[in-house]
Amino acid sequence: DDNGRRLMTGDHAGKVRVWNFSNGACIKILVKPKDPNHREEITGVTCYTFEEKRFIAASSWDRKITVWLDAGDDSGTVT
Repeated sequence: DDNGRRLMTGDHAGKVRVWNFSNGACIKILVKPKDPNHREEITGVTCYTFEEKRFIAASSWDRKITVWLDAGDDSGTVT
């Protein structure tokens, strides 16, 4: 993220994990909607700010981009 305190990774099952860069703890799991052709693998992850709100965006093999609002709570699973 912009502050350099979190690391975001994507996996083959369509999940983006947000990690605390300082202690290695997984603080949030973001889940993209299922693809009927089973092409959920995340190919890229980025974060950005728009109109003073933070977002996390992920691209995948289904040629779609999934965007989540990056809420400040940093806990739990977001679908």
